[in-house]
Amino acid sequence: MLAASGELRSLALRTSSCRQWLPADAGSGESCSQTCRVAPSGGRDALISERFRGKTAGTVAAMAACRLGGPLSKKLGGGQQATCMALLDDVLTALAGHGLLLKQDKQLPSVVGIVTGESLSTSWWSDPNADVIFSVLSDLAEHPDVACAKLLYRKDTLVHRLLWPSLLAVAEARDTWQMRGLSTPAKRLLSQVERGGVPVRATGPVVRELQARLLAIAREVHTESGRHEMVLESWQGWSQRTGCRAGRSVARAHEALERATQRLGAPLAALPWPIDRAA
Repeated sequence: MLAASGELRSLALRTSSCRQWLPADAGSGESCSQTCRVAPSGGRDALISERFRGKTAGTVAAMAACRLGGPLSKKLGGGQQATCMALLDDVLTALAGHGLLLKQDKQLPSVVGIVTGESLSTSWWSDPNADVIFSVLSDLAEHPDVACAKLLYRKDTLVHRLLWPSLLAVAEARDTWQMRGLSTPAKRLLSQVERGGVPVRATGPVVRELQARLLAIAREVHTESGRHEMVLESWQGWSQRTGCRAGRSVARAHEALERATQRLGAPLAALPWPIDRAA
């Protein structure tokens, strides 16, 4: 288990690398209300998550311990829990460096690749380390600096908090590439998601259609029965829930996400919008 001071120090060093891929207008009001803030650490500027502001060392340690407090993690031995914590830190370090990170991919940096140390040709569910992978992914889903969207290759892509304003600006733009050819069932579901103001439980191809066009964002929720279910949420609802404001310039938002895509090693064609933006 990471010590509280060690976790804070690690977070400071990890997120300090984010500054190199921030949008050019970052700091001009286009930010999330709980985004990382600049603070001195070890003689250099570092970005410290708002999650830890005002917390005592004991509280931070308890928060770290709670990361692995779910039903699955209780089945893991002490050694596996320590391994999960170390791997989670590795994943967050990689995400901070790139800005984006795929959940699983054969060639590009991914969560599954970091956890297993190899490129899997099959689903990670069949891997001997599936329990550890699941635990790390579960922690990432609840991490205050991580969002997940179908951004690259229409696959689950982790997005660091500092890129959330750019992601939100692109998602809410309703450009031609998002709306042209949208199926009737997808239009109905989108209307339901945006009209109701609350997440909507839905499954199937129509959900993937909305996600691939960045018209809605999916997240896992805990039901009263204790089950985990996926729901679709409007970007407006997500913005209110996370405290994130969209960047004012969609063009700059595109550029920020494109820089992060290239930093990850992916071609710009992996993104859902036309690069010439003629659409």
